[in-house]
Amino acid sequence: MEIESITKKINIQNRDNGRKFLKYFEQITKNPKEESSKLLFKILEDNKDTEYGKKYNFADIRSIEDYQKMVPVITYDDIACDIERMKLGEKNILTSYNFNHMNRTSGTTGNPKLIPLTDEQTEVFMKYESQYMQGILDKYLDPSWVEGKFFSLVEGKHTTLDSGITVGAASSIIADTLKGDLEPYSSLFKALYTSPAEAMVPGPDIDTKYIHLRFAMMERNIVGISASLYSLIVIFMTYLHNNYEILINDIEKGTIDSSITLPDDVRESLLQKIEPMPERAEELREVFKNGPDIPFMPLIWPKLQYIVGIGTGDLSSYDKILKEQFHGGKIHSIYMGIQSSEGLWSVTKGVDDVNSILVPDSSFMEFLDLDYGDDFSKCVTIDELEVGKIYQLVVTSLVGLYRYRLSDSIKVTGFYNETPTVEFMYRVNNTINMAAEKTTEIMFKRAVEETLDELDLTLKDYEVYADFSAVPGQYVVMIETDDERRFSISREELSKVFLEKLCNINPEFRWRYEIDYLQAPDVYFEKPGAQMMFKDKMDALGKGGAQFKPVHIIRTNEQAEFFLNLREL
Repeated sequence: MEIESITKKINIQNRDNGRKFLKYFEQITKNPKEESSKLLFKILEDNKDTEYGKKYNFADIRSIEDYQKMVPVITYDDIACDIERMKLGEKNILTSYNFNHMNRTSGTTGNPKLIPLTDEQTEVFMKYESQYMQGILDKYLDPSWVEGKFFSLVEGKHTTLDSGITVGAASSIIADTLKGDLEPYSSLFKALYTSPAEAMVPGPDIDTKYIHLRFAMMERNIVGISASLYSLIVIFMTYLHNNYEILINDIEKGTIDSSITLPDDVRESLLQKIEPMPERAEELREVFKNGPDIPFMPLIWPKLQYIVGIGTGDLSSYDKILKEQFHGGKIHSIYMGIQSSEGLWSVTKGVDDVNSILVPDSSFMEFLDLDYGDDFSKCVTIDELEVGKIYQLVVTSLVGLYRYRLSDSIKVTGFYNETPTVEFMYRVNNTINMAAEKTTEIMFKRAVEETLDELDLTLKDYEVYADFSAVPGQYVVMIETDDERRFSISREELSKVFLEKLCNINPEFRWRYEIDYLQAPDVYFEKPGAQMMFKDKMDALGKGGAQFKPVHIIRTNEQAEFFLNLREL
């Protein structure tokens, strides 16, 4: 059977499963408290004989109120020792559920953490990232999507401990699944996805950007592009922008340019999967006949209908870059909702909609109005949320986390049936707070955006570093733009505009600046491609991959040294 017909057959089957799942989701969103309460008491019953369950008397809990009184709100530090024991292979510590893998978080708000990926949690991820998403494609997109293939940027690496447990990003397990257990480039995998196994599960010293894009550009009939984060899609499209000539030449000749870093065995393996494609190369040259500074994505892939990934909150700037520079607003955006290594909390409401729907059967969620600070006695349940308010998430999930305090904050925007719709706002503890002025990441982001809007420049990215060695303290801000007009703007003018914007956004900062508790921020432009260069460095160290998140708040000496050295002085 031809690959094209296999692709369509599989997509139709997935579409039909998606339709059925949307009907199920429609029902559970009509009574979210009942669904989430049912899950809570199942978790408590299943885990009453674990060490944690015995410690907090899960067997005696009869109501949500009992649960909130008897079980404390925790952070990762409270269970770090338990996780270490579980890593060594001990059972029934936090969870009775089986797990063979531990997700390593990206460490956005501190050091990376390890979270068990249980079979039960894997099922939740598969239901909502596969079946629900297929239903969304069927509901909102042109039906012809079933005829095309997908360009997935999922990749990952993991290590295996002496206990037999694997440790790595959640994407490493997905990548292994896509790779195929028996054949590295199986017919099923090849029918759905463009990237070969060498890109999905890369070894050391492999330029995965080249491999992903080389195989994607060979395929004309791509209908969707998926990545964990929109920032990754921007990084890949920027690479394409800068290297399109090499990619097209190789597609024409069936070669791999000598400048591409690959081990000999990987190069040989890839060469066996490609052949000269002069007609496709001619099409691509026509796209770039006037250079790469055009919205080229729909021209390269004329059947491309959507991109999917996390692209809201502090990642919304990448959504803007994709629309303005790479696809011109001609491709639908699907925002994945709120999820992390700890679990999945919401799913997309639809296409081109930043709102997402809380998922009643994925975890038991509690919500703390940010106005109450750390008073967790004020936590409310899913049926008590109010439109317009911002809450911090406290979750009980299928991975052995009980009343676990997440750093994510959400704003309630409305309702789908009886279930709240939300928008991700920012990470609660992503605050530098040098002088108790509580300047958050979202405030810095707004100040950077408004500064470049006033100066009529295009934002690529930014980083903020707190210089505690300065007296008084001072924020150092690095702004990335490839706009040549930046050279006509002095650092003094740039810093002055930024100071004005930040003072307007955060009155507490203004007050502390005016009483000399803080200096005016020191603001620089930085070399274009800074975030991409940092990702390449992390990839080389085995710390990057598909889970890489752009650094906005600099927290480590390694990050500080890297980005401060890229300032354009």
